[in-house]
Amino acid sequence: IKDDDLVELLPRVFQLSKQFFALPADIKNKFSDHELNRGYTGMQEETLDPNHQSKGDTKEGYYLAEDISESDPRYDPNKLSGPNVYPKDMPADALDCELWKYTMMEYHEKMKQISFQLVQMLALALDLPQTHFDGYFQEPLAVLRLLHYSNEVSDADRGIFACGSHADYGMVTLLATDDQPGLQIFHEGEWVDVPPPGFEGGKFVVNLGDMLERWTNGRFKSTLHRVIISSSDCAGGKDRFSIPYFYEPHFDTVVECLESCIGEQGGVKYPPITSGEYLIGKYKGTHADFKV
Repeated sequence: IKDDDLVELLPRVFQLSKQFFALPADIKNKFSDHELNRGYTGMQEETLDPNHQSKGDTKEGYYLAEDISESDPRYDPNKLSGPNVYPKDMPADALDCELWKYTMMEYHEKMKQISFQLVQMLALALDLPQTHFDGYFQEPLAVLRLLHYSNEVSDADRGIFACGSHADYGMVTLLATDDQPGLQIFHEGEWVDVPPPGFEGGKFVVNLGDMLERWTNGRFKSTLHRVIISSSDCAGGKDRFSIPYFYEPHFDTVVECLESCIGEQGGVKYPPITSGEYLIGKYKGTHADFKV
């Protein structure tokens, strides 16, 4: 992505992410909101492929979304609309909490603008007006997630994964990652390594999500992917860090097959569903601590 501000911002986001995850577990655990699915999620809290995993993903994370105060008319925990949880009350040499908050939300806003433009490009790719999806993304479910993977070696035969096999739930995901390998996509019946692009120069991996697949009746496929940490990946002693940005339509958006994607046979693969209903169902099935 050719954006000088973004290129300058990304290294700072990664550095502050690493600083937070380096904190002791008892400190990190203070900054969680299980009702809104915000803030910190611990190692193995999430199990993205429960049918094939013997334990949770060997990663920890931190969720940040649109920061909606309780006095805001949009505040509604039932629709995952509410305030973020931010680190606080720490010595500056451990973590500059104000800088951390400002930097993360600056990045969130920048990625929201870019994602909106990407959705407009998808509309054009579907031979629709550029603005076709605009109304569904005026107040998107846009979530930034910081991720830190431990150096525990994955073992697919024993059901141990850094990140279990799954497809993202929303419209698109823009993934920034460091230079550590591990990401794989399922393509033509086999798992294929995705070379890590690194975040220098504004490089991203783009995943298409379930909402887009449902809207297009399978014309655009949601990307099945996972993360595997091998012994060779751990040889250098570096943990893996990544930052996905999940961009999803407004909670109440009814996602149903586009008329132009029904096809000559008239078949529709997926029934209509609201974005929020689908997202909450997925959270319930994969997050041990999620409470709605």
